[in-house]
Amino acid sequence: MFITKLRYCFVGLILMVAIQGCGKSDDSKAASEGAGVQVAPQGSAPIQKMQFSATISGADLIGSWVAGTGQATIEQLADGSFKMTNESKMVASGKIVGDILEAKDWSVTGRLSLDKKSLVWSSGFIWQR
Repeated sequence: MFITKLRYCFVGLILMVAIQGCGKSDDSKAASEGAGVQVAPQGSAPIQKMQFSATISGADLIGSWVAGTGQATIEQLADGSFKMTNESKMVASGKIVGDILEAKDWSVTGRLSLDKKSLVWSSGFIWQR
């Protein structure tokens, strides 16, 4: 029983390390200002009530995003996949599947807000334009 619990703790720790930096900010001031944080930006709907785009394209995603206290970027590659770099300079490859952006290297998925100004990651972090 103890070994099973220890195994789950270890797997959880590995997952946390894998997605670390995906829009994450330890700066509490930045968090309170709504920049790439776990809460919805001031004046917008909470994440659970945010409306998401039914379709997304490369044109919706490519370019610069505000993430935490820095800048993230998304580039579309010749094969149609994406190269994503977060504010910590961690890189992930990705692809669009339906209305979801998959970032396998970070073990997260992202959904684009209806106004296409927020990319909400399954980890709870938000990139904004």
